[in-house]
Amino acid sequence: MPESVLRRALAVVATVALLVSLSLASRGVNVGTEEQLDVPARFAVLLEKYRPFVPVLHPSVVHSLLYSSSDNASSPFGSLRRPHKEFLVSPPSPIPPHRKLWLLDVREIGEFTIERIPGAVWTGRGNLEWNIERKGIDAERDLIIVYCGGGFRAVLAGYNLVQMGYAQVRSIEGGIHGWKAEGFYTESY
Repeated sequence: MPESVLRRALAVVATVALLVSLSLASRGVNVGTEEQLDVPARFAVLLEKYRPFVPVLHPSVVHSLLYSSSDNASSPFGSLRRPHKEFLVSPPSPIPPHRKLWLLDVREIGEFTIERIPGAVWTGRGNLEWNIERKGIDAERDLIIVYCGGGFRAVLAGYNLVQMGYAQVRSIEGGIHGWKAEGFYTESY
């Protein structure tokens, strides 16, 4: 087969793969929260097993941590602070003192590109163990908040982080869908 034909065929395959990826990403892999999904029994058992290791924070608690914390000078989210609704909340689990806060998006790259929480860093659940070591996160002192579309992948990713020795890992209740349901801002490329 001539090289030019092969190159065109590969370009078509790459284009189709990209379109399929973007289509899936626009709908989200999870396409909702736990309450809206039909979860396979085996997966539900895994989630219940791992959930105690990754405390869940309500989106308003996360929003407050990200955008209202004036005492956290090292926060990468300081420039993203904007006027917002104030919430009186009691976090379901205590938030320990931390040096730096990391917001990690563990969804697929197409989902992240289409929409994400401002200031989030993409790691992807499939690349998490590889990518996390490159971020310079202090395993003992940094607070890591993971999120996905609806909460499932974040729990699994958070559990992996705990197993890797990261001491302060939390996830966002309802993922990015929970974040948006609270009326909080998202961005895209």
